[in-house]
Amino acid sequence: MIKNLVIHIGDPKNGSSSIQKTLAEALWQSGKRSVVLSRNRNEVALGKAMRKNADPGEKAKRFPELAEWAHSEEADYGVVSSEFLTRAKPREFKDALGRYLPEFADSCRIVAYVRPHADRFVSTYAQRVKMGLFVQDMAPLFDTMGADRFLTYHKRFTRWRSVFGERFVLRPFVREGLRDQDVVSDFLHIVLEGEPFTLQQADNVNQSLGVRQIAGMRVFQSTLITEGVPKVLRTIIGGAVGYSVGHVPGAKDEKLALDRSLMEQVDRRFRADARQTDDTFFDSPWLENALDRSLEKARPEPQ
Repeated sequence: MIKNLVIHIGDPKNGSSSIQKTLAEALWQSGKRSVVLSRNRNEVALGKAMRKNADPGEKAKRFPELAEWAHSEEADYGVVSSEFLTRAKPREFKDALGRYLPEFADSCRIVAYVRPHADRFVSTYAQRVKMGLFVQDMAPLFDTMGADRFLTYHKRFTRWRSVFGERFVLRPFVREGLRDQDVVSDFLHIVLEGEPFTLQQADNVNQSLGVRQIAGMRVFQSTLITEGVPKVLRTIIGGAVGYSVGHVPGAKDEKLALDRSLMEQVDRRFRADARQTDDTFFDSPWLENALDRSLEKARPEPQ
């Protein structure tokens, strides 16, 4: 049986794919500690089983599978990773651990990363365009998701802290705030509890798409929508095409950026949340400083 359980819950667009790739492909080494990733590189089904309206049978299926994995491995640390777990209710999640993995219910650690609000909004916009979930400009998306509770960090992550106490670890997805300025290195440092390790440089799993590439994906996905392609297929096709577009050798493009007017709206809506999150979880105002920098860098006009 694994000796320790670490559960990585995201957030989305915070390096989860790179963490999962590094662990799944053993792109790191430690002379003293061993780590094993759960059988599904990304435990999407487990995360979806914890959603509010999920089929109860899914939870009864996924957690016993996880328990069987945990009991069959001999590693020092077992890692379960899925950004879909960030949508779970912390109390219900702990109750499920107590039922199916009682050995770890009071000892497992929960690790999450949080991206500054403006960066998270821009990356969410790019992801939704790529997947065919939204094909307009950025401003209309902010109107629809600006009050999204998953962009309001303090209340959500405080719930995790209230249930798991100091075993819940929140880290800023800010380069200067990460160990070695790298999220994978930062995550392994937490998992291994400070034991030394070496890390191979992995390829960027999810390349960010630039302005022209996003414009192209908007045309592409708009065509699929016009032709009546179902959403589930648009997301699969969009993911594959977006991945290929992002990995075209030498394809450099202007980065997506917020204009001043939209950035000021982001700042007004999330400034207090950034300050509260910094004060509660971090020893430095990472999120509030990031808002300041985003305001300074904002474009005069929309791209």
